[in-house]
Amino acid sequence: MNVNSYQPLSQKIPGTNQAKHLTMSLRTLMGECYSRMKLKERMIPESRVVEFSEVESEEECQRQITNNMRFIRLALKEHAIPITVVFNGSITKRKRCEEGSGGKLLRWRYPEFANTKKKCSKVPQLLQLLHILNERIKTKKNTTTVRDIYYGNIELFESQQMVEMLFQRIEAMFNVEKLFFNVVSTQKGLIYSGPRLQIGSQLFHAECQLVPYDQGEMIVQQNQQLKVIVLEKDAIFQQLIQCQEMIKDWIIVTGKGYPDHLSRELLHKLDLSLQGNVQFHIFTDSDPYGIDIVTKYMVKCPRLIHKGVLLNQLITRNTESNSMLVLLPLSLRDATFAMGLIRRLCKEEEEEEGSVRKHTMRQNLKYEVQRQLFFQRKGEMNVVNNGNVQQYFKWMYSRIH
Repeated sequence: MNVNSYQPLSQKIPGTNQAKHLTMSLRTLMGECYSRMKLKERMIPESRVVEFSEVESEEECQRQITNNMRFIRLALKEHAIPITVVFNGSITKRKRCEEGSGGKLLRWRYPEFANTKKKCSKVPQLLQLLHILNERIKTKKNTTTVRDIYYGNIELFESQQMVEMLFQRIEAMFNVEKLFFNVVSTQKGLIYSGPRLQIGSQLFHAECQLVPYDQGEMIVQQNQQLKVIVLEKDAIFQQLIQCQEMIKDWIIVTGKGYPDHLSRELLHKLDLSLQGNVQFHIFTDSDPYGIDIVTKYMVKCPRLIHKGVLLNQLITRNTESNSMLVLLPLSLRDATFAMGLIRRLCKEEEEEEGSVRKHTMRQNLKYEVQRQLFFQRKGEMNVVNNGNVQQYFKWMYSRIH
């Protein structure tokens, strides 16, 4: 259809009160906009802004959520006007962010004028979660988990990771923690303590237990041989805790892959509670994702040191007696992730004025990823020393001492 054949909108809506205001034609708009993007921006209707901000009490939080939800319902249902939700949050490349007095401001528009479903789904997910939390504040319900909330509406939330991400937004939005709403993260990590360890009201001693919700005051039976060992894999954790004599002075933690909030908080509390001479060591797979897991733990526990499994350890111990050892090739996805990880580590080195230990640690992590890229190989810690975990750790700590 020829653009020149379009008539002004006022001629297409005769007899309406809006006719005198709608005199802009598509031809006029196209003449004023020099690009398709500009034309799209001009054709998107204006929205009403709904702002969430920091709260200091449950009553204030409840009042803010209730008032904003009422405002949103009127805008969408009664007046058919789009909304823009504004709140404090972290920057992502796909979000339009502004500097505000409270930090970074995120703007989520609904409905989103886009081609993908995901862009349109986050605001309904956020509003549903806010509605659930508001009801929890009103009724003073008992503590629940993120997992329970996810299974309450699987179709809307799509994944438990999505609920966790939305909670992070809400925590930044109101400047509170999940416990403010009587919600806790789902327990995922495991802990084993050789020496007697008391966290809050719970005692840990010579048995495997879930990382606790209640991470209050921490009391540890300390000695010169005390170590904190962090493991990426649950399988290695289960093998290592069978070596009772070797680990009698160790506290062992695993987040079963990427650590959850509770596991990272536990390391943080141990870091604060234990003496400065206590060693904190982490062991992961020799691949870019293992190094990335180390960086996640380091945020909460700066004195954590990456000890293995290193690629050169796998190569040097690749003997006839270790016939089970196989180094796998890095895939294109692995290599791309590794290069992005190196860029991030370099940027963090430049921006952060930390201790010499932290700077050295980041450099060592960067060198390990570069080594993996150079050899184009990666390896799993399950096969080190032909799968003999006890022998590997004995070898490691005989070298250290």
